[in-house]
This record gives sequence, structure tokens and C-alpha cells, in this order.
Amino acid sequence: MLPLHIEILIPKDDSVRLLSQIAEELDYRDLYRAYSLKGRNSAVSPKTLFKIIAYGYMNCIYTSRKLERACQRDINFMWLLEKAKAPDHNTLARFRSERMSFVAEKIFMI
Repeated sequence: MLPLHIEILIPKDDSVRLLSQIAEELDYRDLYRAYSLKGRNSAVSPKTLFKIIAYGYMNCIYTSRKLERACQRDINFMWLLEKAKAPDHNTLARFRSERMSFVAEKIFMI
């Protein structure tokens, strides 16, 4: 059983914290615009989905199904989700191909 505050289980110098800190400083306006133009909204924010995919890449997790599994089982992914329900592989795949791919370069321009 996980404690209510998984924050205490992740070391202060863990790479997931560094990624999240850097990701918080990025400009997501184009991503939110691309996201809002398509269908219904996900339970997970576009910024959080971006963090999940970026953290997955940092850990050699590339497929949507493996990312989904990591969100359900890995404490670092759960921490990135901030108590949101883990996205399914279809949500992750659509986000990556239909929304993120068009704005990824712009996100990293500061």
C-alpha cells in the first residue's frame, strides 16, 4: 500500500524531480493550443503528458503501452501524474503523434 504522500519516497536529487523542475519552466502555449483544437480533454494535462513522455525517453521507455504500464507501477511516473489517473496507451499515442509532434521544437525554445 502506497503512502498518501509519495513525495517522501522520491529522493530530493532524483532525475524525475530535475525533469519536472525544468519542464515547469518551458512554454506550453502552443501545446495547449494544439491540444484544445482536438476532441475532448484528457483527465491528464498536456504538460503532464509531456513530462511522462520525456521521462519515459530518459529511461528508454518508448512505446505507449510501456509508458502506460510505468504510469501504473512506477512511483516516479505516479509522482509526475500528481494524483491523476494513469493515461492509457491510446491517449499517450494520440498525444505524441497528433499534438506533441507539431510543437515539440517550440516547447524547447526559451
